Amino acid sequence: MKIRKSEEKRNPILSEAEADAAYAAWKMAKTTDPDFCGHILFLFYHQEKWNMALSEISCRNGTIWMRMETQLREEQNQESRWRSCIEKIVLKAIENGRKKKIQIDEMFYKTVEIFQQQMKLKRETIKNFYEENILLELEDLRENCLKLFYLGTSIPVTYGEIAARYQEEIRESLEEKLDFMTAFMEKQKIPYNDARGERFKIVLFGEICDYYMIRAYVEKYFRCTSQDRRWIEITTEQMGDQNSAAFGKTLVAEGKVHVQKNAPYSIGVYLENEREQDPYAIHIGEEIEYGRPYFQKTPVDQMEKIFVGRDLCKVIIQSEKNQRGGKIIELEDNVKEKLEHSPPFQHQEFPEYAVGFSVDGADGVSLYLWEFDGGTGTFLEHMERIELGRLIQIE
Repeated sequence: MKIRKSEEKRNPILSEAEADAAYAAWKMAKTTDPDFCGHILFLFYHQEKWNMALSEISCRNGTIWMRMETQLREEQNQESRWRSCIEKIVLKAIENGRKKKIQIDEMFYKTVEIFQQQMKLKRETIKNFYEENILLELEDLRENCLKLFYLGTSIPVTYGEIAARYQEEIRESLEEKLDFMTAFMEKQKIPYNDARGERFKIVLFGEICDYYMIRAYVEKYFRCTSQDRRWIEITTEQMGDQNSAAFGKTLVAEGKVHVQKNAPYSIGVYLENEREQDPYAIHIGEEIEYGRPYFQKTPVDQMEKIFVGRDLCKVIIQSEKNQRGGKIIELEDNVKEKLEHSPPFQHQEFPEYAVGFSVDGADGVSLYLWEFDGGTGTFLEHMERIELGRLIQIE
C-alpha cells in the first residue's frame, strides 16, 4: 500500500506582532544580513501599542525561518503609554502657556496628532540636540523644541518638558520589559551582550525609531556604542507606504518567511476503542509551523493513520492545565455538518481518510481530512479544511 507524506500547507493566521516581526526579519535580511542566523530582539510600535518580541531567525537561500521565543505587548484594552505621554506633554504645555485648565475635546486631540507628526518630522533635529546636551539633566533643558498652535495661540514646548514626561510615563515600563527579556535571554544563554558578535541583533522597527528618548534608553540599557554590530533601525521612511503587518502576512503566505513555534497543547481525534494508543497529531512542546497540518501517525512506521467510517465526532486536547489524560471535546453541530458534506464522506459509504490538525498564530485550530483511495493505496490531492475555533473557546 503506497502512502505518501503530507506536505500541504495553508495560509496561517498571524498575530499583528508576528506579522510585523516577519516583515522586519525579511527587511533586515534583505538590506543588512542575508545570511543571518541567531536571535533578534524586535521593538516596535503598532497601532499605538508597544510590542517587544524575541525571535530565533535562520536565513537560508533567500528563505527566512522564524520562531517566536517570547513577546511582550500592551493589551488592547489598555491605554498606550506612549500615547499617554504625548497627550500629557501637550496638555501641560497648553495649560502652562494659557495659565488655566483646558477642556479635553476634539480640538485638543487634533493638536496632539499634529504635535506627534511634528516630532516625527524633526526626529533628527531632536536627536542631535539631546546628544549635544547628553551630559546635562535633560529634564532641565529650557530650549524650545516645537511650537503648538491651540485656539490661535502659539505655545512653545521645551526639550526639558518632553524628557520629563518620558521619565514619568515611559521609562519604568520600558525598563521592566527589557529586564524581562534580558532575564529570559540569560536563561537561554543568548549572547545579547556581545557587541561584536553576529548571533544577536536589536531591531527597532517602524514608528518607534521616531522617538529619540526611547531609542536612547534602549541603546543605554544594552551599552551600545557607535561601532556596535547589534543595533539595526528600520525607519518608517525605509518602509515607505507598506503596511508592515499585511506585508508580513503575505511573506508568510508566499513561503518567503516560515513562522515556527512550540505547540501550546496536544490535540488529536478521540476514539473510545483506541484509548490505549497515542491519540495526538500534535504534541505539546514540539516545534510546529503555523498553518501547516500535522496528521495522526501509525506508531510503527510513522505514516499517516487511516481512519475508516463516520465515528469522527470528538477531539482530545491536552494542555498544561490538564496533562493527565487530556480533555475530550464533542465537535459542534456545525462542524459535524461540514464533515458530512466533505469529500471523504460524500464519496464513500465507509470513507477512508487521514486526520490532521493545524494551529495558527492566534491559537486557532483547524481540522483536516485527507481522502484515501484504498484501491490505489494513495491519497487524493485535495485536503478538506474545517476551522474548529480558538483554543480558549473549545478547551
